[in-house]
Amino acid sequence: MTGFSFNAPTTTPDELIVNDSFFPNLQLNLIRESVRLDGSVSNARLKDAAIAAILEINDQLRALKLKAATLNELATSTIDGKPNTELLYLRAVHSAIAADINEKYRSYDSTSDAQKRAEQLAPTIDDHRRNLRWAIRDLLGTSRCTVELI
Repeated sequence: MTGFSFNAPTTTPDELIVNDSFFPNLQLNLIRESVRLDGSVSNARLKDAAIAAILEINDQLRALKLKAATLNELATSTIDGKPNTELLYLRAVHSAIAADINEKYRSYDSTSDAQKRAEQLAPTIDDHRRNLRWAIRDLLGTSRCTVELI
């Protein structure tokens, strides 16, 4: 018996997300590569997750707009030719997108194998959220210390 197998497209058309003039623009294919997503996540879903992440992060970083005309003007160093502020911003956005997409995609299959995979993804999602918080705190110049009352 033969069956059909669907393989996600290996390449997807690139799209540019034009950001607020203070923050850098983002390219979907660079996000896809950084977050390690294949073509099974459509550009529409990736763009939706990216816009949600950008809105959340831009809101948290709005105080920085009072200090300079662009985020890159606040840079204190460059790494590989890129300002550290841009690298931290991209890390925050990519981490938020990775957490969001992993949360959404783990609930599509309710088999026991999928449940095990969802349990395995939980630490990864938490790691992405931690990286998001740390990048934002680094940009704001605040402590990374997180305290929880149990």
